[in-house]
Amino acid sequence: MTVVEPAATSDAGPAKAPTTRKAVASKSVTKKAPAKKSAAKKVPAKRPATKKPAASKPAAKRTPVKAATVRKAPVKKASPRTKPAIKNVPAVSPVPVAEPPAEFVAPSSLAVQSPLPVVHQAPTVLEDGRPQKSLEQFVAHVLGSAPGLTSQEVAAQAGVSEDVARGLWRAMGFADMGGEAQFAAADVEAIRALMSLVDAGYISFDESIEMVRAIGQHTSRLAEWQGNIIARSLIERGVIAKQGVLQPDDIGPLLRDSQAYKPVLETLMVYSWRRQMTHNASRAAALADAGPDARAGEMSVGFADLAGFTRLSRQIPEEDLAILVKQFESVSADVVASHGSRLIKTLGDEVLFAHESPKKVAKIALELHEAHRESSDVPRMRIGLGTGPVLLRMGDVFGTTVNRASRLTAMAKPGSTFVDAATFEALMEEKQFSFKSVRPRPARGFGLLRAWSLSRAKTK
Repeated sequence: MTVVEPAATSDAGPAKAPTTRKAVASKSVTKKAPAKKSAAKKVPAKRPATKKPAASKPAAKRTPVKAATVRKAPVKKASPRTKPAIKNVPAVSPVPVAEPPAEFVAPSSLAVQSPLPVVHQAPTVLEDGRPQKSLEQFVAHVLGSAPGLTSQEVAAQAGVSEDVARGLWRAMGFADMGGEAQFAAADVEAIRALMSLVDAGYISFDESIEMVRAIGQHTSRLAEWQGNIIARSLIERGVIAKQGVLQPDDIGPLLRDSQAYKPVLETLMVYSWRRQMTHNASRAAALADAGPDARAGEMSVGFADLAGFTRLSRQIPEEDLAILVKQFESVSADVVASHGSRLIKTLGDEVLFAHESPKKVAKIALELHEAHRESSDVPRMRIGLGTGPVLLRMGDVFGTTVNRASRLTAMAKPGSTFVDAATFEALMEEKQFSFKSVRPRPARGFGLLRAWSLSRAKTK
């Protein structure tokens, strides 16, 4: 059987240049080291505990050891520059990063340290005398304090240049504020925490920008989804009237509900992040145990969409369309997660998923058809599967393999799954699958693309 393989793409990125910055944050830890001097010199008991013995080095200029107040950070500014050259950024002493211990000892309790927030019964009627609250009060509640700082003041208090502060702000996905005082203490704390990793040498400044950009992109969608859920809940409970846009009188109920939502959502966000991190570490360890034959850069990718969705979206009301999309995304996510696969993204009528095992991806494709077939409201699906090198970046996948799976989806008929040659060769000996050769068809970027139709093997 002749298999036409498309040109393989290299997924090796450029070698990461070692950071030239020294881990200066450890100075705040090693200050406590000269135990002999402190033992020889008796300190009166009434003397304040924050006062430390005079050091021989001229580091006494950076005295903000008193530091808890973010707004009185070192006044020393970095010289203005056009590029955020990280070697000129001063050290962030208030956020020390200690060296990891030689042997890690897990804490005795992994439970939440602080007690869970008290959540009162949600109101269920439309109030006549609702409390009048302003948007400024809502913003101050969510951020923890009212905005009142400019970007220049944030940079000074965080100990970085204004170019660095603005670069991180843009990486989060926000437009420049100019000279407006729209920043709060939370912005200062976030920059200082991030830059402590850079100063200690754990990541480079470019990597910090990449990290912030990934967080900003994903939390933007999360905030939108959660906001829609909160607004829909308020409407369904009759607390606010159904409106096209948020009304000034709705700020009060929104603020009151956010006092219950905020601590719970923050807990869930951190919990989910921890679980995802441990899951990814377990996945990486499994690949390492598999040996050199398991290539981490090679995956099987599945691309699914709803046939005729564009035409259907013009024929049904928007509310019904939203329900259909929600059902499609939730059912698809459950099927993908049940096999331990990675749901890369959902885009309305499209789902992209990936796994190292072609067998698991093939099972997911067949179960997606079966799961959505139970609902007559959801159109039939078309799915394409490709196997080969992929580039993983910021939670997304890129490369020729992904493009090939997308082209196969466009070729597939409603209710069918098309696979490429690499997936077919990996699964052709599996008794549970049945394949039927499909006539090669022209595909943009691939010339004539050969495919096989995948289905379950018939049991005798």
